[in-house]
Amino acid sequence: MIYVLSLFFVFVETSLPLTSQSMVVILPFLAYISALKRSKAFFGLTVISLVLSFQNTNFVKIFIIFTLAYFAFSFLYTYMGYNRGAVPFISAVQLVIYLIYSYKHLSISYIVANLLGFMIVNLFYTRKSID
Repeated sequence: MIYVLSLFFVFVETSLPLTSQSMVVILPFLAYISALKRSKAFFGLTVISLVLSFQNTNFVKIFIIFTLAYFAFSFLYTYMGYNRGAVPFISAVQLVIYLIYSYKHLSISYIVANLLGFMIVNLFYTRKSID
């Protein structure tokens, strides 16, 4: 159920008419599916990339960035579990990915809003059990 709800919020988040990109749900969901380490992770990665490519028509760039982010999260989880104690580190990695993705349209207010959103949504995802 969380998977479907998250994909719904990814669609909602990408359809918002904002001046810069907001990834408050997208990057924590990517971190969550990389912690799952199942076949659904590749499907979620592809769907996220497709939805974001509707806005700027560069699917390959988005897919490469999110695939590298997926492997960065997987590498992070080998040394540190996916739990509440790791949320600041996961949010810092997500902030770096956000800065790489939207380097042309950076704004301090969007950076702060995304960082706070990353922490809150990551706390929500870490409450769910990972099998």
